[in-house]
Amino acid sequence: MDATRIARELYGIEAVATRLNGEFDDNFHLLGQKQYILKIMREGCDRGFVEMQCAAMEHLGYARVAGGIREYQGRIVWMLHWLPGKLLADTKYHSKRLLRNYGQLLSSMDRKLATFGHLSAHKGLKWDLERAFWIREHLHLTPDPELIERVVGMAPDLSKFRHSVIHGDGNDHNVLVNGDDVAIIDFGDLHYTATVCEPAIACAYTALNKKDPLAAMAQVVGGYHDLEEREIAALFPLILLRLAVSVVNSAHLKATKDDPYTAISEKPAWEALRALSKIHPRLANYVFRQACGWKPLPDWVAPKAVPVMD
Repeated sequence: MDATRIARELYGIEAVATRLNGEFDDNFHLLGQKQYILKIMREGCDRGFVEMQCAAMEHLGYARVAGGIREYQGRIVWMLHWLPGKLLADTKYHSKRLLRNYGQLLSSMDRKLATFGHLSAHKGLKWDLERAFWIREHLHLTPDPELIERVVGMAPDLSKFRHSVIHGDGNDHNVLVNGDDVAIIDFGDLHYTATVCEPAIACAYTALNKKDPLAAMAQVVGGYHDLEEREIAALFPLILLRLAVSVVNSAHLKATKDDPYTAISEKPAWEALRALSKIHPRLANYVFRQACGWKPLPDWVAPKAVPVMD
């Protein structure tokens, strides 16, 4: 697609276009007098899917949509204001403050999305952790199907948990960093599910390339903070499940299409999944409870200081 021509004809913008990564859609960085992201959606894309993203950003108070939703040769086209920053994936050092700010951002966003609704948020999504059991059909494509099966077997029943629309894709390629400040982009995976899946997804990608992934994830959890006890207990198995979905999805897509973007996080995701699978779930639960201000155990009592005898 000629993004430069499309920007000129549909929006009257003269700019140089550079292609950006994307699994399904064509995305371009437009550099002219101002900077934008031009999104040319996949063929057959439902207009309601795009309208949902625009409505969610408006609901959140994010003035990011530039111009209206248009159409070009049968494909939906829309545009966003460019946000400055560096991808979290390209940032080598993640300070505790940055990770806590990340959790706080997601928590603030989810509190607002709790009052947001849209029909398109209820359509099936392969990334929805409540629908993750589809990965069992593709275990044979992975190098460690037994590990994936164990992770799927740990998955909690989320039917009784609080539900809301969530961003649903807080991966390290969707988070922009400026110092310790963070912003989130790409609302293409918005969906209605258990709210606890939001911090679980963020933690899954926070674990990538970390020497101490549990400590890093605890910073995100502490920043998010707004979690019930049973949600905290569900976090660790959901983190593992998200990583499992990621690696199985990569394996499946590699077997069906040649696109290097589909495997962009595959190696670090496997490394994180194997490292985290060695951590006892109860230990992770204790750490996450403490990060949220709960006692590590419900009946835990802090030890009293023992007096020193002369």
